[in-house]
Amino acid sequence: MPSADELAFDVVDVFADEAFAGNQLAVVHDTAGLTDAQLLALTREFGFSETAFPSGGGGYVVATKLLGSKLGVVSGCALVVDYVLTISISIASGCDQLFSLLTPGAQHWKFATEVVVTGALIVLNLRGSWSSCIACA
Repeated sequence: MPSADELAFDVVDVFADEAFAGNQLAVVHDTAGLTDAQLLALTREFGFSETAFPSGGGGYVVATKLLGSKLGVVSGCALVVDYVLTISISIASGCDQLFSLLTPGAQHWKFATEVVVTGALIVLNLRGSWSSCIACA
């Protein structure tokens, strides 16, 4: 296993104007090919409260590698819940704004419009990112 001396890394002092005065953070470059155990060993070797792997790949991957598979699943579920809530609020807000321009008689179509827009976004996401880009282009 490569040690910290064998890898390209930077130590950054955050929340400070001078060196070695703030919270130190290790940034390890090019960790491709390292196993989860090796990443955890590097984190322990640095001994800082925070270690960053820029080629990480998102909350699920980083949490799985550094904290274990169970907490990785929790992180993945949190991302899904965040995505669903963000999209739901955005659709509801957009339809509220759109229907505020229409007559009061059109208000009974607002919920149906929200359902149709949500369904369309679900279909686009299920078809994949590439298909979604083509459909929206």
